[in-house]
Amino acid sequence: MGKLRNSHVLVGILAVGALLRLCHFADLAKSPHFSAPLVDAGFHDYWARALVSGRWSPPPNCEDPQIRARPYLRPPGYPYFLALAYALSGGSYGAARVLQMAVGLLSCVLAFMLGLRLFGARTGLVYAALMASYWVLVYFEGELLAPVLLVFLGTALLLVLTVWAQTLKPLYAWGAGALLGLFALIRPNILLFGLVLPAWLWWVGRRSAGRRRILKSVAGFGFGVLVLVLPASLRNYRAAKDWVLISSNAGINLYIGNNPAADGLVAQELPGLGRFHTCYDYPALVRSVEQRVGQPLRHSQVSRWFARQALEFVRSNPGRFLALTGRKALLFWHPQEIAHNKEIGFERRRSRALRVLAVLPGGFARMLSLAVLGLGLCIGRPRSGGADGSAASRECVMPVVTLCLLFVAFYFLSFLPFFMAARYRVPILPCLLLFAAVALVRFAEALAARRLNRAAAGATVWLLLLFLFSRDPFGYRTSAAEAHFLEGVAYGKQGNVDAAIREYRAVLEEEPEHVRARANLAAALMSLGRYDEAVRHSAEALRVAPDDMNARCNLAVSLAEMGRTEEAIAQYNEFLRRAPEDLEMRSGLGVALARAGRLDEAVRVFSEVLRRHGPNPGAHANLGIAYARKKHYAAAVRHFSAALALNPGDRKLQAFLEQARAAAAGGDE
Repeated sequence: MGKLRNSHVLVGILAVGALLRLCHFADLAKSPHFSAPLVDAGFHDYWARALVSGRWSPPPNCEDPQIRARPYLRPPGYPYFLALAYALSGGSYGAARVLQMAVGLLSCVLAFMLGLRLFGARTGLVYAALMASYWVLVYFEGELLAPVLLVFLGTALLLVLTVWAQTLKPLYAWGAGALLGLFALIRPNILLFGLVLPAWLWWVGRRSAGRRRILKSVAGFGFGVLVLVLPASLRNYRAAKDWVLISSNAGINLYIGNNPAADGLVAQELPGLGRFHTCYDYPALVRSVEQRVGQPLRHSQVSRWFARQALEFVRSNPGRFLALTGRKALLFWHPQEIAHNKEIGFERRRSRALRVLAVLPGGFARMLSLAVLGLGLCIGRPRSGGADGSAASRECVMPVVTLCLLFVAFYFLSFLPFFMAARYRVPILPCLLLFAAVALVRFAEALAARRLNRAAAGATVWLLLLFLFSRDPFGYRTSAAEAHFLEGVAYGKQGNVDAAIREYRAVLEEEPEHVRARANLAAALMSLGRYDEAVRHSAEALRVAPDDMNARCNLAVSLAEMGRTEEAIAQYNEFLRRAPEDLEMRSGLGVALARAGRLDEAVRVFSEVLRRHGPNPGAHANLGIAYARKKHYAAAVRHFSAALALNPGDRKLQAFLEQARAAAAGGDE
């Protein structure tokens, strides 16, 4: 009967969790980000849709990341999961999020099973309730990002290892290895924890199992990891003849976390190398590295180059490195959610469900203080069984408590060399919430048994811990300007130019010197033909940041459209001095030179486009026009013919070609 009641309570918890997620989904659907994901979420979306459709054309103004021809830059696990969701739903953004929320509720079921095995049904139910209502988990279930899968896999891994510790059956060790391998395909950092798990298996099994059986478990665990990770390594070699274990982004992430400009957070500019806002920027960074080295490089070599630069920074600046590492450690345990890609605090305030959950179950400091209290109770006041008789003995509980501590410790250590953001600590939440559930249940039991002194002592310790963990050494605050900026980018991606302009103006009210907002505002104004305003904002952006390439591009194009050709040519030349490989800007320079009547220079520029970038219908067409204006009709015919071969059926090109042939036949050249 008790089991029946427990199942009823669990169903109720899941129903409330589903209702909360439904409310959050309804608010999320009103956001421009819902169907216009940005940065990492946008890259996942592109990758997943390309896997389903077979169309690998990158978004406008983005360079091809060459996913099929290169080793994985980012771990492939989540994009393949998202591709499965799109394949099942016809590419629905809503269905993908609903599937993720269902996975989140399954994590709650796993949490109940884990809590039940270790501490009894009461703790299992409280644990499931915390997993169902903790606002950060609900938030990330609505994002096209990996944490929802990592929470599920991490909880499943702890549960399977708990069953192994209680049964010592090698099959469960193999299952744990497979789960860790899946985890690694999404977040390779977990392999650091995987290195210590064989020692934990040996330590747990040494008293109760023979050496042969323990060796079978260790071997099974290793085989489970290998059978999941090895296919990614083989695929990387087959695609690029480059041995990369899972992904090749370790080096650049290490450099982002350890360079003269590093501050412990993600960076969008790499000193001396350029912009790294999204993965679409990586090919340009690779070219920058190759130019420095003086030869083409494989992606594994580029990663090692970045790693060497980071290690050189550490060697040359040991004091700065230690201070930076300490800052990153504090950021990992920061009481607020550190933004990355989106301003999480802003998103929380926009969602009714998240606003309620952030107040009731609480934030990270509240959960962390409860978890530390619960951990102390597990270690200091063990018991042989719960009030319902279903909890495990101390001999079974302590190995799993140790396992959770190892998971949290090594996962935390795996991120210290890199940089910090809220989503990177989400996978440790199942461990913290388990101990938080223990603390809440023990406190309730003390009150029920009228052990008021014990309850008061526990509450006092919790308040002291809460005070300690709520301290903010950095004064971190959610950036309203950045939130409006990202809203503007999302609206622009949807084609809602007026809404994008409104958001960019809101950014500039908060931060008048926000360069990216000014550059994007200029681009939006250009799309409406308001070139005079675009020139003003582009010039202001360049005053603040003379190296901003987007602002200089916008200024050059706007000046050209306004007929201020000589000024435009000066801006095109300055842009190409800094970025000589940019095809569109070199073509724009050629057009501006032709408009100014500087035809010889225009011919040289378009010829340079062909030399640098190979056959190009636009360059051939522009060369044909320039030669025709110079009355070199034979050359014009040659280039119009080349353009038409690359773009057959173009009536305008066909007309140009016929006119040039007629002029050439008339002997004008």
